Amino acid sequence: MNENLHRIYEGIEEEFRRFPLVVFPAELDEKRGHESYWVVFEGDNEDAQSREIVWLVGGIKDVSEAEGPSASSCPLFFFELVPNATSPKWRERVKWFWKVQGQPESEQENAWAAYDAGIDAYRCLQSIDSNPHPHGCFNYMAWETGWTHAKGIG
Repeated sequence: MNENLHRIYEGIEEEFRRFPLVVFPAELDEKRGHESYWVVFEGDNEDAQSREIVWLVGGIKDVSEAEGPSASSCPLFFFELVPNATSPKWRERVKWFWKVQGQPESEQENAWAAYDAGIDAYRCLQSIDSNPHPHGCFNYMAWETGWTHAKGIG
């Protein structure tokens, strides 16, 4: 195993006290100098039903599938490793993201315009919601409305 990859696995296991079955780089934020990763954590009883998909933002904040990560770049093969969907709508967005990525560049422009329209709809709803993040929770209704709008256009 590559020494750097080995350190990443060990660091995640040490930080979160859970065994990472798979770690996949998500993105590098060059401004902040940290990476994000997609991780499949093995459950206590080591069966596929107890596994969990988690997005590690900058290696310090973990967002589980059930919490509906805002990122959509999760590798599709993670869904095979973790068959129990705790957020089917998030998985739908991830599939849409990869479908767009697989299109010719000329087609992607229209799809990303739809994505931007969806995000705009999300932000608009967030601005009129008196408490968009109650108790620190993500506003699912606004996010879903934005994505539904984006899918309808694309």
